[in-house]
Amino acid sequence: MRFAVLLSVLVLSVCVSSSLGQLFQPDSAVASSEFSSSYLIGNTIDGSGLPGVWSFNTPHATYVQNNHWTTQFGAVDPNATFFFDEPKTIRQFFLWNHRSNGVAADPNYAVKRFTLTFFDGDGEVLATVEDLPAEQNVARAQLYAFEVVEGVRSVRVDILENYGSPYKGFAEVAFSPTVLACNGADLAPPVGILNFFDLATFLDLFNNQDPLADLAEPVGVFNFFDVSAYIDLYNAGCL
Repeated sequence: MRFAVLLSVLVLSVCVSSSLGQLFQPDSAVASSEFSSSYLIGNTIDGSGLPGVWSFNTPHATYVQNNHWTTQFGAVDPNATFFFDEPKTIRQFFLWNHRSNGVAADPNYAVKRFTLTFFDGDGEVLATVEDLPAEQNVARAQLYAFEVVEGVRSVRVDILENYGSPYKGFAEVAFSPTVLACNGADLAPPVGILNFFDLATFLDLFNNQDPLADLAEPVGVFNFFDVSAYIDLYNAGCL
């Protein structure tokens, strides 16, 4: 039924500015623990595991060497700090969680709870966003919006809990100076409300093979699975 509704609005094209240009990544990063040179924190800021053009909706590749960050066995209170060469304004954080279904058979590496701390150029704390939840087995980015923080030169991610594995980590991160969406179905203004315009925009993006509509694997192929994934996101609604 939902699929029929989507098809019924196929003729409507809604103009929407691409959010891809607003996403940015850190210039460098350090971590308190790294499993090996194949699972460094730098893997989370270089687009490894993502295609050349991607969005927050793009599924990240499964866990293999050089595309995830993983801690040492039993690392206590692990954290990662991301640095920017120039001060940034940050309003939203995007986290691609650990996809431990490739090299690692254990699906429980994924982060379950974490805290964000924002610092200025002198290392002074600008803001803290505490105890954020994250889901496992989600290929797309998970979105976190908060009060705008200006003059950010670094952000520390403290992992509070994962899903039970002695290893921890994640796949990729990105930031935005504005709130781009409440979830992957929120593709048209106003942000935070899912309605007919989001449906129409998805179809327009889907027909143009835009990365924002590439919601399901295989990445780069636009088919029914992308439509089905969109329906699930739309039905989940904005929190």
